[in-house]
Amino acid sequence: MYKPGFEVPGGSIDQGESPRAACRREVFEEIGLDRPVGRLLMVDWVPPRPGWPYDGMIFFYDGGILDEEEIAAIRLQEEELAEWVFASPDQVAALVPSVLARRIAACLRVLDSGATVSMEEGYPV
Repeated sequence: MYKPGFEVPGGSIDQGESPRAACRREVFEEIGLDRPVGRLLMVDWVPPRPGWPYDGMIFFYDGGILDEEEIAAIRLQEEELAEWVFASPDQVAALVPSVLARRIAACLRVLDSGATVSMEEGYPV
């Protein structure tokens, strides 16, 4: 495990890989589930920061609803993950960094509307 607290499955896009393909690959690598990627919920622009001179984009897709069989099949990538949890919207802010909590909240707001939210540095624009 290389950072404390909870995160959502994800990671960097490999060269020549689309964001959707990266999402599917990262979910499979990190929690062992090979699922279709749903619609795009949120895009967040992240500026360069000390120690990382590049700006970037973060994409959140709808992962759908897991059935009991899929939940039982979750297998963590032991090098990066120690545990997992399902959390209610009210619990999220206490479990994840504030910028991630804002991203998750934005996704939950547009989940049923069909909209996609555009964010910059973790804030809707």
